[in-house]
Amino acid sequence: MKLEELIERVSKATGPDRELDWAIADAILPHGPCAPKLTSSLEAVLALVEREMPLVVVNINWNSVSAYVRIGSVEHKHKTPALALLLAFLRVKHAIASSAPRRR
Repeated sequence: MKLEELIERVSKATGPDRELDWAIADAILPHGPCAPKLTSSLEAVLALVEREMPLVVVNINWNSVSAYVRIGSVEHKHKTPALALLLAFLRVKHAIASSAPRRR
């Protein structure tokens, strides 16, 4: 699944979704026996961000209604901290991939 499709699915997610966890794992992570619970676990998403983008600064704020995440200059709001961070991560990853020079 392409990053654009993953971004769309995460932005529409209303809570934990194991099928979406697997789709993200298949697209981004080395293949393993299981997919981290990225849509439900803030710790799992933080581990992914630290692995993929070790030098970024992440700010997370949330209340009883929603969560706000900033990675660098990218800020996103979602229902839970895990989904907000996952959405911001995917959008930053997409921006990086889109701006990378193409090989011929």
